[in-house]
Amino acid sequence: AGLLSSSCCAIQLALNLLATLSVARVGCAGFNKVLGPWRQPLRYASCAWLVVLWAHGARRAWPSKQLLLSTSTFVALAFLPELLLMTGGPALAPPAEGHTRYEIQIRGMGCEACQSHVRRILDGSPGVFASKVDLDTGTASLVVHEQWGFNLTALAQRLLQDGYELVKTTNIQTNPVESSVEHRKDSGEL
Repeated sequence: AGLLSSSCCAIQLALNLLATLSVARVGCAGFNKVLGPWRQPLRYASCAWLVVLWAHGARRAWPSKQLLLSTSTFVALAFLPELLLMTGGPALAPPAEGHTRYEIQIRGMGCEACQSHVRRILDGSPGVFASKVDLDTGTASLVVHEQWGFNLTALAQRLLQDGYELVKTTNIQTNPVESSVEHRKDSGEL
């Protein structure tokens, strides 16, 4: 029971995989909206239960392989949301002049797995060479280059296919002179 708050991330990842394979397009299943606030208390309860299991297992000489499997499963599932956030590194692309930065609002993200899936959609879109998705605000920052084939309408359709809705787009900056790498170094963004 203690893993419910984070194992939903694993379920959402499976749903995202089905969407990527064009088997089912579900979008966010909404697990985090219900279970997210309970994440910390459920983790503490799970840790306490594991301590009891280890203490009981030590007294009764239970096989340590089973306890190690239970503990590893707990750690993997309990910290899956944080792992997803840590592994979502920046997209790599050559420096380019003439980039445009967009702030977009996306409806439908409910957990870290959704955030990661939306980020993959953005990064996989032609012309996008940097993106950052914020689950808490439901926004994303994109650095794009139209000459590389960026198409906002196609991006909105792709997001919609996977259950996410592009609600609002704001063109923040067009910079024909400065390269994207210099911009990222100077501002500390993307």
